Amino acid sequence: MAYAYVLLDADDTLFDFVKAERHCIHGVLERCGAASPQAEQLFVSINQGLWRRLERGEVSAERLRVLRFEELFAKLGVSLSPQEGAALYLQFLAESCFLLPEALGVVQTLARRRIPVAVVTNGFSYVQHRRLQLSGLLPYLNAVVVSQDLGLQKPDPALVDLALDRLGCRDRTKALLVGDSLSSDMAAANNAGVCGVWYNPRRKPRPQGQPFYEITRLSTLLHLVNHP
Repeated sequence: MAYAYVLLDADDTLFDFVKAERHCIHGVLERCGAASPQAEQLFVSINQGLWRRLERGEVSAERLRVLRFEELFAKLGVSLSPQEGAALYLQFLAESCFLLPEALGVVQTLARRRIPVAVVTNGFSYVQHRRLQLSGLLPYLNAVVVSQDLGLQKPDPALVDLALDRLGCRDRTKALLVGDSLSSDMAAANNAGVCGVWYNPRRKPRPQGQPFYEITRLSTLLHLVNHP
């Protein structure tokens, strides 16, 4: 089946979030005089754990924003306040636009084929909108849905529903949701009744019995959508 609507996750699907995250936390810790590979890896571990809790509804996005620095600074003995660390990190992140190699070309090709495209992303509104502005992607997108704007997170299907509505999609069997996360992207696709495409460039083990496509290069997506 050739699909006619595409929903794309942002971080680790279009953007190199690993690179951005390390760049930003290095900047924060450098300000504190505490920069080290070990401290940066500690932040990554704390942050990933909190985002998993966010997806499960155990913590709010606003609480996560500061809590990760409360935990980090407590373990490192940093004197900077968690609120200052949180603000500084988001300031760095909003200006950290590192596109993955195939991202722009794939989105441009979808636009040439007149495939309506939306970005559907968890994250903080200002950060995600600013990075999309810097990326060069916006002229080729038909809609952007950011979780903080709705007060919800993927895998809540409401984000997918809103994106489909903005694209004018009335038949969700013709839509794809592409993303790197099983717990947010593929779960959101399943919850919303659209086809999931798991972007898995690191070739993680595929869970058995999961009803979604798997791709290791973003450009493979182009074989699944309508041609001109």
